[in-house]
Amino acid sequence: MITGHAYHDDLQGIVGHATGVSALGTITIRDTGFPILAFQNANDDIIYYTFQMPHKKRLGEALDSVHLHYYLPTAPTAGNTIMMDYEWTWFNNGDTIPATVNWTKSSTTITFTGTEAQYSTGVENIISNLTAPVDEEYSSILLVKLTRNSTGSPSDTYAADLGVLYVDAHFPTDRYGSYNEYAD
Repeated sequence: MITGHAYHDDLQGIVGHATGVSALGTITIRDTGFPILAFQNANDDIIYYTFQMPHKKRLGEALDSVHLHYYLPTAPTAGNTIMMDYEWTWFNNGDTIPATVNWTKSSTTITFTGTEAQYSTGVENIISNLTAPVDEEYSSILLVKLTRNSTGSPSDTYAADLGVLYVDAHFPTDRYGSYNEYAD
């Protein structure tokens, strides 16, 4: 175990399910025919992710963040926003999964500068500082629900689908990880 330093690594979430008006759509990356899931415009689509923490996670320490890696099929204009609502919980294997009333809930806004090009990609920190479960054990489970809030109040203003490349979590490790490659 390495002590005295903060080392981190990425863990990609597994898509468990998608719901909403369209239950997420599919768009293709440019002219490649490569399909990816997309939060469709004006549908309040929801995607559910499951993360099983690897054994190299430093037990009892919070996750730094959960990131959305996205693809823009249309160039946004300056000031366009994406509103993301989220809910999350995590627990040890063998625990009772908390009722939704006990999940952490909030939202975040992605604001575009207008310099993002059509077909470009980006990464956005959606959730920060996810406190570890009490008496965390190896292989703890994190559940994350992401909703594109395109019809609520306030709603987003990016009038196009938003491609989802993947969602990952940054977790502290007891050995070298990706912290030097991408700091929160």
